[in-house]
Amino acid sequence: MKNGEYPDGAGSGFILRHKDKSIFVTADHVCHPFDHEPERTKRIFEDKDVAIVNNWIEKDAIGNDIPIFTPIGGFYYFDKFKISNDLILENYRPYDATFAILNPNRFQKPFKSEPLCVLNGPNMPGGLDMIQIPSENAILPTNRDRYIVYGHTKFGIGSDNIHLTWNISLHEGMKYKGENGDYYVLTPSEPIVNKDWEGISGAPVFNQEGGLLGILCGGVPQNNEIFVMKMQSIISLIETTLKIERIEADSR
Repeated sequence: MKNGEYPDGAGSGFILRHKDKSIFVTADHVCHPFDHEPERTKRIFEDKDVAIVNNWIEKDAIGNDIPIFTPIGGFYYFDKFKISNDLILENYRPYDATFAILNPNRFQKPFKSEPLCVLNGPNMPGGLDMIQIPSENAILPTNRDRYIVYGHTKFGIGSDNIHLTWNISLHEGMKYKGENGDYYVLTPSEPIVNKDWEGISGAPVFNQEGGLLGILCGGVPQNNEIFVMKMQSIISLIETTLKIERIEADSR
């Protein structure tokens, strides 16, 4: 990658703890950006190398900083179709959530947090061990709650041509507006400015008590709307996937 080039896909995500599994969750368009181009009628099945930034730096033999990445593979992805009266598949669109079941052996280096300051809430210093969010924290939306999303924007390559660079982005005070298909619709407290949101796709959306509403997938600036994939739906897909894997393993 040349200096200053933007990756094919970059975004945010989180590790979900579901029963005895650690599962990395993000928006599908983060891992498969070209599958979500307008007017596409099927996936192109182009696999991308995906890695999580550990926020952990080591030194090489001559003292240079070496950023640590953990590669992630084996993403599950899903598609949605509408079947016409003639039993023809139409209105294809990819389901904009994906996940990978993590192998503990992949965790060769620790994952560290970045500093987080929440208005009227706790401040978290950087450098702490990253937590896994329990799936039991999944919630349904209410009109009384206010929602928070935290992730990264403005990804790029630093002037040293080695380090990734990004901005930390935090949006608070979002309100529940309603539903739109697979998504909850939230209204941010301030008008949407694209540069303050690009790259935050896949980040978890919480209420003020830490309940997990879903993952951020996109928005419509002219309507000041943010779309959040329902966490309950994602957990159902994870459950189904794990059951199928157990059946296949038992049949071998």
